[in-house]
Amino acid sequence: MPSRSLASEDAVRPWNAPLTARSEAEPRRRRTAVTARMLVAAACTVATVLAVAAAGLAWRLELSGLGRPRDTDPRLPYLALLGLAVVVPLAVTVATYRWAGITNWIVPVALAVGSLMLFWLVTGVRLV
Repeated sequence: MPSRSLASEDAVRPWNAPLTARSEAEPRRRRTAVTARMLVAAACTVATVLAVAAAGLAWRLELSGLGRPRDTDPRLPYLALLGLAVVVPLAVTVATYRWAGITNWIVPVALAVGSLMLFWLVTGVRLV
């Protein structure tokens, strides 16, 4: 078995030679990070839709008077908190989309409009 010396070309690399293996792996690592961030953004989208649906259902139950005496008015601070429970997840989702590198505004705007429509559907608001 022949032994290789350290002076051969493949054993010692010059200090200024480019690292081709590292530069080839870099785009793959970047693509994986973007994919992971997009999965986080998708999970945030699902959580936002669930939060909007839950807040809409709680809003409707509060307005209908379920769980309190019939002659009392709806609690306005509670309704304001439910409104905040719709706005905050939408803002977090938009921020998550920006963090994930999705700079196109059509996706967060579509999510906001869809969440608002879901909220109106659950609460029973009629546009016509």
